[in-house]
Amino acid sequence: MKHTIILIAMAFVMTLAACSDNKIIYRGDGDRPQTSYEATLIKYKNKSAKQVFYRNEAVKEFVYRSNTRPMLAQEMLIGAMGTNAISFYDTIFDFVQGKDVYTFSVKYDKAVVPDYRVLFRDMVRYGGMQCDTAVRPAYRLVVADTMLYQKAHINSSQFKGSNINRTKWVTENSWMYEDLEDEIDGMRPQRLASVVSALRYFWHLPVLVDPSMNAEEWLNVSEDFATKQLGFEEIQQELLTRFGMTLVPAGRDMVVLTVSEKK
Repeated sequence: MKHTIILIAMAFVMTLAACSDNKIIYRGDGDRPQTSYEATLIKYKNKSAKQVFYRNEAVKEFVYRSNTRPMLAQEMLIGAMGTNAISFYDTIFDFVQGKDVYTFSVKYDKAVVPDYRVLFRDMVRYGGMQCDTAVRPAYRLVVADTMLYQKAHINSSQFKGSNINRTKWVTENSWMYEDLEDEIDGMRPQRLASVVSALRYFWHLPVLVDPSMNAEEWLNVSEDFATKQLGFEEIQQELLTRFGMTLVPAGRDMVVLTVSEKK
């Protein structure tokens, strides 16, 4: 299954240098430069640290903005995959908000472009967290009414120059999405990936997406798609009337990985 790409067995030595209620330090010694580093988690909020993803720039060390440990792990997964890609992955990653705020820092043996999959994997294993695996029968999101589906789409050329860097986090339900900050001609554009993220992380439905659909497609949602708790039939009605889509049994199971603090 695809989730093994991220949570694979390690082929290098990981050592815990220190572990207490206020600090966790662990070190990896691997064959690749990205796996030779020391990570430190300290229980405090560093107001000056900002979230930065180094995807094309080699760095020797950096500090993440402060957050609870599950949310730090979530940000590392976003660094590896991107927010919208997580919504379309065939594994659900459910992050449970933690209690205490930590600052995470990493120091590499030499300057590298960070591998965020490695950082995510090691953070979950050695950062005082647990990852529980469940398997649930999945639904597949498909087009039920082609005319409504096409009508709901928005041509991205309509909002050229608008701010497309908004990230919304509903931490209570782990709903995450990246979309426009601006309202365009009375429309509220939202990517299809955001709708899927709402289904998975706001309503906790194990949803797969029809391969013909594109995560980057834009839809007019008129308001944020997930604003209240609904029953399954009500969700189906919202999907059909707004977007011409529906959920059908997928005929297969879906893996749900729940990341939380160790009890």
